[in-house]
Amino acid sequence: MLYGVCWVCGETFEATGPDGIMRHVIAFHPNDRNSIYVSIGDDNDIAGSQNLTRYVGKILRINKTNGQGYTDSPWQDGTTTSIRSRLWAIGFRNPFRWSFDFHAGSPPRFAIGDVGQDLFEEVDYVSFATAKGGNFGWNNCEGFADFNGNCPSSTIKPVLALSHNDGYCS
Repeated sequence: MLYGVCWVCGETFEATGPDGIMRHVIAFHPNDRNSIYVSIGDDNDIAGSQNLTRYVGKILRINKTNGQGYTDSPWQDGTTTSIRSRLWAIGFRNPFRWSFDFHAGSPPRFAIGDVGQDLFEEVDYVSFATAKGGNFGWNNCEGFADFNGNCPSSTIKPVLALSHNDGYCS
């Protein structure tokens, strides 16, 4: 556990997809009471995390009143009813634990535990502003390594990648 991280700000739940159980988190940001933030794993749709027309492998920001997205979404396409208008951060395999870290100052930081595929488990710890619109790399990167031979330098790298070879595996 990262010191000072508010893990109780989100509720974890499980949803069964066609390829198994994926754990998700739903949370409210205290300074953004009109929004619900929801993480969704890739459900073994490896390419889905980079596909802006799919919900999988993303963290979403949804208007709690009407279920729509926002005009300030990083991937806004002109309507608040589209998938793209609900996307807040992309490139996750299974962000099964995450929270806003309000002890880090203002604005808060964002702590994310993302389950790896074959090699690494990872922890991301970034500013709220960096997370919004951020691409965390999956399925191009796993931890600090290339996953499919194309890990762009523009993706957000984890602060910690734990190797399965060292016994770390979810």
